[in-house]
Amino acid sequence: MKKQYLALLLVLALLAGLLTGCASKADSEPAATAAAEPIAEPAAPSEPKPEAAEPAAEPETAEPEAVSEPEEAPAPETVPGSATLASVGEADLSSVGDAALEVEHVETASTGASAEASAQISYPLDGDSTFTVYKAFESNMLAGLMGSYYDNLMLSTVNEMTGVTLEFDSPSSASASEQFNLMIASGDYPTFMDCAAYYTGGLSKALEEDIICDLTPYVEEWCPAYWDCVLNSNEATYKAVTDDEHNILCLYTINNIFVVERGLQIRADWVEGVGMELPRTTQELYDVLVAIKEKYDPAKPFAVDSSGVMDYVVGAFGIPGYGVSSTSVTSTGLGNYLDESGTTVLCTLQSEGLRDYIDYLRSFIDAGIVDGEFYSQGGMMGSSNATVAAGENACWFSMSDSIAAYYQMTEDPNFTVAALPGIVKEVGDTYNFAGIPERVGRNNLCISTACDDLEKAMNYINWFFTEEAFIPCNFGQEGVSFEYDENGEPYYTDAILNNPVTSRANAQQLYCFAAYMPLYLDKGAFQKTSTALELEAQNTWTAMSSSQTLPTVSYTAAESDVRTNLVTDLNSYATETVLKWIIGAELLNDDTWAAFQGVLDSMGIRQVLDIDQAAYERYEAR
Repeated sequence: MKKQYLALLLVLALLAGLLTGCASKADSEPAATAAAEPIAEPAAPSEPKPEAAEPAAEPETAEPEAVSEPEEAPAPETVPGSATLASVGEADLSSVGDAALEVEHVETASTGASAEASAQISYPLDGDSTFTVYKAFESNMLAGLMGSYYDNLMLSTVNEMTGVTLEFDSPSSASASEQFNLMIASGDYPTFMDCAAYYTGGLSKALEEDIICDLTPYVEEWCPAYWDCVLNSNEATYKAVTDDEHNILCLYTINNIFVVERGLQIRADWVEGVGMELPRTTQELYDVLVAIKEKYDPAKPFAVDSSGVMDYVVGAFGIPGYGVSSTSVTSTGLGNYLDESGTTVLCTLQSEGLRDYIDYLRSFIDAGIVDGEFYSQGGMMGSSNATVAAGENACWFSMSDSIAAYYQMTEDPNFTVAALPGIVKEVGDTYNFAGIPERVGRNNLCISTACDDLEKAMNYINWFFTEEAFIPCNFGQEGVSFEYDENGEPYYTDAILNNPVTSRANAQQLYCFAAYMPLYLDKGAFQKTSTALELEAQNTWTAMSSSQTLPTVSYTAAESDVRTNLVTDLNSYATETVLKWIIGAELLNDDTWAAFQGVLDSMGIRQVLDIDQAAYERYEAR
């Protein structure tokens, strides 16, 4: 990777003087829209040790084109790092990282950062320091496993290896947003916090209000291993971790591959039992589920949570959907998306597709396929591993790593599950609202202005992207959560693979350190633990198109002020109105739809779309 990194910098130095903008959209169209290549089936989790694997290469990086040796570029007369960041912004990063963003069965772990980047800072860091991180405790997921994040078995090791003591400010996940706002109002900030997730107004607003630090001038010097991982990812990832001016206000987890691990699943044995094929269209889905209800009578044939969004189905109507509950998560808050050309920002609330979707969802409620009181489900999906295994659901949206749990828990000897791609309107249509193929993961943190040693804080985060951090963060402790095979490659033990209390992903929160700070995350490690069905599901979902998905864009502080107020009022009105239409409390017809559009117009929805259009055009120009 060191050779690739140096070659990349050589090319970027030349391109910086020649190019005036990012590559065109046509040049950078995500390759994930193509079908993923088949994944090799891993060793069965029940075996004590997987078969020996061939050593894998570093994450795939397209070889730069050969160029003649350029003259030495003049030294930048700016703050450290800014010249290189600007050059990277102008270069085509589609040559960096994934040549094709398909799911891969990674046989051997890759440590991400180059040795050169890892060696620039010495660990443990000098002096005694204590840093605090604001991280909600997900007690519903970790019940019976952990009482708090201090129960993590690698915490003391990480503290020792970094020379920093990490402390947690951990409200419950249910109160995390409210507590975050109270914390900001008090002015008593932790060292690290996820402003991207919690702060109303976004990162630019948080910077303007002196809540977070601008990391741009220092990232290459104080966080070199992190930046090395970014440069060796892909264009979508680079755009996701920088703003429109290529500023860095937050440090992000970087995954070693792009893979979609959550999607639509169905009881395949029941589909076969009613003499039908796996559904691909909206009509086929309806017909199959009606037949399953009549024969098997599951409690909630299609599981819908309180948002009222039928995940991976709503896109058949040309929209990403609009959530009618406060727990709904959308990229823009109004269900905004791109037109078919990928150039213009549109809104679900203004689309005739929303009317068609509401009629479709109503037909499911009327037929008893969707619970008519879905809005009281809270944040749950209307399904769980237990309800699926017990035969209460016929079709649902969940993680691929739940599939093994169903088979372990069910008492039905005929139980089988299949993954479905996005449902479409007609055979031959494409579902265009999957996730952007970027490699950004969870646990993305800003550094607050309360930090009195920014260099050390960035050095600390940098450690999680070094070779030294790779094993304890991704695998934990040898002999407890992982062992080495005869080729020296790590593999998980039953503490992760067959934990009697929880899923593999949750078990990792106890035994490893992959869920607490930004880090270089080995997604391939979990793929090696997946069953053939789970890998097939990941392939199915990863291959879906994201051509109409609006990426996460950045707003100026002024735009954020205006937009936040408008969206808050629009959502207050729209959620109430759309929910009444869905449950039949009010009629949806030409007159009520026209009145709805009139109110949206009067409340400033056009202004929101103008702001989003400008933000998207800046994103494309990064």
